[in-house]
Amino acid sequence: MTHIQHSADSQIISDGNKQINNERYLDFLKFALHRIIETASYFESEAKICKNSTVKLFLYFLAGKKRVQHVILEMIAINSKGSNYSFYNYNTIKEGELQDSVPLSEMSAEFVLKYAQNKAEKDLNLYSSLAALEEDVCTKKLLLTLAKISKDFIDDISSGYNRFKYKNSTYPEILKVNQHNSPL
Repeated sequence: MTHIQHSADSQIISDGNKQINNERYLDFLKFALHRIIETASYFESEAKICKNSTVKLFLYFLAGKKRVQHVILEMIAINSKGSNYSFYNYNTIKEGELQDSVPLSEMSAEFVLKYAQNKAEKDLNLYSSLAALEEDVCTKKLLLTLAKISKDFIDDISSGYNRFKYKNSTYPEILKVNQHNSPL
């Protein structure tokens, strides 16, 4: 996606505040922001066309979790007090080649969960591997943060899926019991 270069000056001090001036750091941050926004947009677009209400809700749940990650990275970008590197026009980011054109709206909730977990595990492995190789302290910290965000996403969607599964399996049973008990 972008060519990552290492800057000799990883930090500069300006008016007593630490300011990030590291192209690798900024490139990783841009890459992660783009990937998160792209994935959230994909989940949302698939939810909009999904006919299965359970899968639709789960896709919106996944998109919401990705939007939370987006906010976290925007906060990191603002706190870095570096140059303006945030995306100013989010509408230009669409679902791209990273999504493999999998029609999630036509899949089961279990498949959607496995797809999201697999994608997040790839991100986790990528960021963890890059952090192990990184020498710059700030960039390493960013990569470890991205890895933690990916790990948290996996945990959140797994527990979230169990809630969806539980809700959708208990309500039909309750309805069946109520139908048998109702006087007709």
